[in-house]
Amino acid sequence: MKDANLDGLKPLFSGKEVEAVKGLWEDRENRQTILQSLGQRLLASNDILGSPYEQINILVSQARFADSEEECIYVAGVLMRNLGRADIFPRLMSLLPPEQDLEKAAEEKVYHIKETAYENMKRRHQRFAEAGLISLGLFPKAIDADYKRHGGVSRTYLTERIKFSFSMFDRKDVGEHLEPWTALIGEVFCC
Repeated sequence: MKDANLDGLKPLFSGKEVEAVKGLWEDRENRQTILQSLGQRLLASNDILGSPYEQINILVSQARFADSEEECIYVAGVLMRNLGRADIFPRLMSLLPPEQDLEKAAEEKVYHIKETAYENMKRRHQRFAEAGLISLGLFPKAIDADYKRHGGVSRTYLTERIKFSFSMFDRKDVGEHLEPWTALIGEVFCC
């Protein structure tokens, strides 16, 4: 919503409020407060405004636990990239980086690995972490059922691996808030 068209606010705010919001929007420090107010009003109304990205960004901005606006924007981007996919419930274990990658990264900080190999490993961690964020938020019952019926991995184990994977590509902030993020995703985007 960097250069958002704020005319779409009219269904949620009165005319005076729209003008006030437009004036406050210019000050970057006010944006998080405005997004939170928008999110609360959007959740309470049946009106849809703006693009899907703006709607998701507004809803995600409700995360008072987030450390920064950038964290909210990153999670909104993950949701936008994944919510429209046909294979939204990925086989997480097929994306899981090998244990040896985790050990090397943890012990040796992967300095001896060639740059391209290191970047590939970071991308694998990113794909796994993002798929895990979506899966834990939208499909916790399916993960639990897979664990109980088919010998899959537990949600606790997945959570720890996902947190580590977020830290591997400099998104430790999302990893630290993984449980609140998955709860918010489940609450806002699940039936």
